[in-house]
Amino acid sequence: MRRSFNSVCGFILIFSLFAHSGFTQVQYGCQLDFPYCDDYPDLKIAVHNGKTERIFKPECSKNPMVLRDSLFGQYATISLRLDGKYKYFGYYVTEKPSVINFYRVKKDSFKITLSNAKAVAEFADPFYKYCQREREAFSETAVQHEGFDYNIHVKNFRAFIHKMLSYVSEHSHQYFSYAVFRDMISQMMLPGQDSLFAVYLNFYNKTFDSNVKNSYEGRMLADRLNNQVKLHTMYAEAPDFSAFTIEGIRLTLREFHGKYIILNFWASWCGPCIKKFPLLKEIRKKYTTDQLEIIGVGMDEKLEILKKTISKHKLNWHQIHGNWPMLSKY
Repeated sequence: MRRSFNSVCGFILIFSLFAHSGFTQVQYGCQLDFPYCDDYPDLKIAVHNGKTERIFKPECSKNPMVLRDSLFGQYATISLRLDGKYKYFGYYVTEKPSVINFYRVKKDSFKITLSNAKAVAEFADPFYKYCQREREAFSETAVQHEGFDYNIHVKNFRAFIHKMLSYVSEHSHQYFSYAVFRDMISQMMLPGQDSLFAVYLNFYNKTFDSNVKNSYEGRMLADRLNNQVKLHTMYAEAPDFSAFTIEGIRLTLREFHGKYIILNFWASWCGPCIKKFPLLKEIRKKYTTDQLEIIGVGMDEKLEILKKTISKHKLNWHQIHGNWPMLSKY
């Protein structure tokens, strides 16, 4: 009897050790069948597991492919980007084994069968339809170079943000609402609008339930929002960074100790960004590099486009290409 009791205790102890180690980390597993891979040379697959997003070019010879990784949220999001960016199909999967099969009907048009997976479009289409007018107005001024009016742009920006937050608030029970708040809304900002970070944090705390807030991905988002609020408080200490310029020079914040630094996040397609170049040139001319450094962080996907814009506008300061971790810090 004692041996039996000890055996049970031993089993419970072993089970407890495993339960409190990494062995119980939930995983998702998805079989993705896309037999047309060779027809899309720019095809990329993006997987967000609730912690990080991984983007990769699939090996076409390995079809169907099996995607498997740790799951840190309610869903993992799997996206196929046919042209590497805009033409995409997105799906939510859980820890249940899932299957996504594509059957081509005509060019870029497919019949898709799903097992234990949900199409993101089911939730995204109503969202974008709800925000369509505000989104188009904001997009129009965002890419406008000639005749750009910053006050109108800010008005359109805030109207778009308000509309999106309204939808998320009404549909906060949907994972899509959390995901679009995490990946899109909470990362949208304009110069002089830093007070929105506190708005985002307050919205997050009021809107989402405890299942979201107590999850790993929910805690990560709350930490990021709290850090952004602190960072954009007057006289807050800026986070350090380490990055390479397009010439291969390594830059860190520490090496500029004692100088003023302007970090300029921009892109060639961003009208408001381009309109700031003359002002930055004036500042560069007025202050020596012993007093002030300007570091541009160009977010264009293609380096050659970034370099052409730098050359066209004669930007004579450090430039870093597409550093998303740096963008998320600031």
